[in-house]
Amino acid sequence: MEVDEDPGKPEQPNGSVRSFLTVAPGPSGIAHQSCARLGMLITALVMAGFIAMRFKQHGSTQAIGSLSWTQFWVQDPDAYKNSIIEVLKFQGEHACGPQLADTVFQSNISWKDAAGMQSGAHCQQACTWNRGCDGFTWHFEWGCDLMQFSDAHTTKFATRYEQGGYSGYACRREASPIPWIYDELQKHTLPSPEQSRPAPEASMLCLMVVRPYTYEINLAIMQHKLRTGIFQCKHHVIYSNERIVLADGLSTRKFNSSQYAQIGGQWMTALNTDIFMAFWRAVITDGDYLKTGWTVKVDPDTVWFPQRLRPILREQEKAHNTRGAGAYFQNCWQGMHGPIEVFSQHALRALALHSAQCFWVMNNWGNWQWGEDMWIDVCLKDTAASHRIYNTQLLAEDHCNKWEGWSLTPDACLDQDKVAFHPFKDMKNYKHCLDTAQQLNHESSFVMK
Repeated sequence: MEVDEDPGKPEQPNGSVRSFLTVAPGPSGIAHQSCARLGMLITALVMAGFIAMRFKQHGSTQAIGSLSWTQFWVQDPDAYKNSIIEVLKFQGEHACGPQLADTVFQSNISWKDAAGMQSGAHCQQACTWNRGCDGFTWHFEWGCDLMQFSDAHTTKFATRYEQGGYSGYACRREASPIPWIYDELQKHTLPSPEQSRPAPEASMLCLMVVRPYTYEINLAIMQHKLRTGIFQCKHHVIYSNERIVLADGLSTRKFNSSQYAQIGGQWMTALNTDIFMAFWRAVITDGDYLKTGWTVKVDPDTVWFPQRLRPILREQEKAHNTRGAGAYFQNCWQGMHGPIEVFSQHALRALALHSAQCFWVMNNWGNWQWGEDMWIDVCLKDTAASHRIYNTQLLAEDHCNKWEGWSLTPDACLDQDKVAFHPFKDMKNYKHCLDTAQQLNHESSFVMK
């Protein structure tokens, strides 16, 4: 999962304009604040034009109250984030069922509802509010359609495939309160982990975080069809803040987060620490990481090959680097970057055990002004004292270890030594990188232990 560049759109081109926030307070933060505020204004204006163009292309005019969707997002990003949290809380309180990706319901009784136009989640909420609604379909091009069964004996709607469509049924109409974490310390404090367990050699739990209603869903579905990426791992899970059925036997696991991040801090990166701490909280609670020696988190737009990573992991196990506070990988000379993160079982336990301490250690800089990758890197290195391994084979990406034009030329992804390549947000470019690497190294899709 990356920064929320254009929420609600299943596809977006490379080089999209991103959102903004002020720089992190720190040793050099004050010197950057005036430039950052100017950058915020410029970015907001560019974003408004960019998003308006996208809406014009898709023929969509969504609205929230008297403000257009675009105006609402740019003028008040905090209010936008809070609106997402409120609908997510509603889904939890009303035990909402999953949404079916790339699916449209068919019914003879249907009507539009402007209250559900923002997303599939809002459409499901609108359906639940309307006592006459049994199900819904939301699509980024035409908004929210509420539907009713044709008779009292019908319990399911007929469906058809439609990319970008999300459908589901009304939630339970009686509410039961659920907890939601607002306190900053609690956000950064992970659950107490269970005792470590023995695991097979170089075994991996492969994880992906996807944002609903975006191009990331399309990439995840394509990777599942091709049996590539995390689907080459015996143990794999996709997380999201929505329960979405991506394919037969494949659904996202839900974690409580808006999944809305802004760009900012001293390095103008995605300020997504609270998002991923909520994700890691779900991972620790679920406990699947205890089945394997390693946990690998990858972004949806990362092309990667588990079979190339396995010898690297085996080497660290033989060197006994995974004992004690465990080991994790630095994949860029600047530190650990988020497109692929690799932790041993002991390192993930160390992160959970020291997370609250790390919050206080880094609080003078403002924990919420950090990107998740940097926050975890500093926490494990300086506080948990995990073994940090710098490996140049792990990642080739646009922000580190790249070569001129690497992601745009036919030579992209030709390096046989690299485990992962990033970013490839477009399905065509993702597939080209994948095909190029597989043909060169005669690799094929198979499931690893």
